[in-house]
Amino acid sequence: MEELAESAFSASLMRLIADTKVVAVKAGPGTGSIFTLHLRPAAGQVRYLMVYCAWKLLRAGRVACTWQDPEAYLVATLSAHEGETVESARVASGGDVELTLQSGAAIKLFVDSVTQDMPLDEYSSCDYFLQGAEGIFSCIRGGFYKEEAKPVGQQSV
Repeated sequence: MEELAESAFSASLMRLIADTKVVAVKAGPGTGSIFTLHLRPAAGQVRYLMVYCAWKLLRAGRVACTWQDPEAYLVATLSAHEGETVESARVASGGDVELTLQSGAAIKLFVDSVTQDMPLDEYSSCDYFLQGAEGIFSCIRGGFYKEEAKPVGQQSV
């Protein structure tokens, strides 16, 4: 796993998420607040954004759903955005992310895992990661990393 500068991580995430279409949402009973967006660019393979950290979905500036809602409600609310394009992705200092959807809705991710001073091999707590052919880009406790993705057909997302 290669550590990335925040600016390199941010640029990669924005490039890989912006202008993709939400083709599926995986969440629901048994997953708690964890969800995965399956994102398809105009050309290329599907990318997967898996979220473990605190998050919220805003519609018209109001909270529509958060990581604290019941699993059945959050999957229904997130799935309503299948087919929409992610118009922009912005990574704030520290790794928080805001995705703006075609409808104007926004998904905000909040880096909330344990502190950076714990070694990765002792307690790995990923906030979110994006996996695609380009690699796996992870935000872990406010640190930014890239690793090679397994070849297609060997992925287990």
